Amino acid sequence: MKLRSTLAILAVALLPTRAFAQADGTARSMIVGWFAEVEDALVTPELLQIHVDSGFFELSGAQKQALLTDIVEMSRSRDEDPNATQLIEIRSALRGHVLRWDSKLNKGVLISQWDQRKPPRLGTDLNTLRGNKPWFFHIGGSARLSSSVSTGNFNARIGAFLLKGRYDLSAGIQMGGTSTNIATPDGSGESTATSSNVNVTLLFRRHFVIPSMPKLSPNIGGQALFATVNEDNPINPGLVIGLAYKPGKGPGVIDLSFSRSIEATSANLGYTVF
Repeated sequence: MKLRSTLAILAVALLPTRAFAQADGTARSMIVGWFAEVEDALVTPELLQIHVDSGFFELSGAQKQALLTDIVEMSRSRDEDPNATQLIEIRSALRGHVLRWDSKLNKGVLISQWDQRKPPRLGTDLNTLRGNKPWFFHIGGSARLSSSVSTGNFNARIGAFLLKGRYDLSAGIQMGGTSTNIATPDGSGESTATSSNVNVTLLFRRHFVIPSMPKLSPNIGGQALFATVNEDNPINPGLVIGLAYKPGKGPGVIDLSFSRSIEATSANLGYTVF
């Protein structure tokens, strides 16, 4: 890279002044001919558009700036105002940068960039997976199994995505029953007591990304259960840790989560429709 840059500057110094005063085609030919990373170029007083191969974007920041400085010098005529503002677009088939050339700093300042190689990511780029729909509906079931208590619940929630899909907030209802084994007073055995429960649920989650596995999204959050039947614990807060999976081209994701509250730990499995 250093050798190429040195050769380019040397070529600029040796070329006659009139070469820079000719049409933009002269500068284009020079740029394309001297830089291996450059495939084509468009030179105008307001815009310098450079088509590069993918190797350009793998260079270090210092190497990119050195190459860009040489290209800008070769593209300008000798009688052109050195302080003139110029936009520079560097692009390949799938990636691109737009920069503003700062004559005082003698460097390009990045304005915007894009990269179409990146796959959709659940959580960060949830807009793509849910079709830009802000609302979702979740339906599922939860269970708690132990030696003395068994609980099964039906869950239904409706919610909204927040901050580009990084968070969600939902509310719903949980209905189910609990079976409890109770020792008899004389110690000769056990009896079973059953009860029903109806809870109002409130859930807030933060979604994360696994770059190498775009169809998976872990999440963590908090929930609160507001009991409408059992008045012993009217409010039961808890922690929720889960994993969402996007199956094929379906309209939603499969949710697996574990919740820990004051009373117990439960496993939850359901489907969220966007």
